Amino acid sequence: MMYFLVIRSRGRVPISDGFVARRIAGPGLAANHFFQIKPEQALAALESKMELDELEVWRKNLETKIEIPTEKYK
Repeated sequence: MMYFLVIRSRGRVPISDGFVARRIAGPGLAANHFFQIKPEQALAALESKMELDELEVWRKNLETKIEIPTEKYK
């Protein structure tokens, strides 16, 4: 009887932690966990980062070669 009159109508998941209830699950509470990815995904991300680094070095070297005549002219 008590369940149907009181608990069922008022027994909801709390919006925030309070004096009576504490949230233990729900959106936003698992922010401190990390996602697991497959090794292939990690390898692809690492390869793309390494390629970006290589392209940056190549761009800097090419810019210095292009600027050599300008430096000689100055």
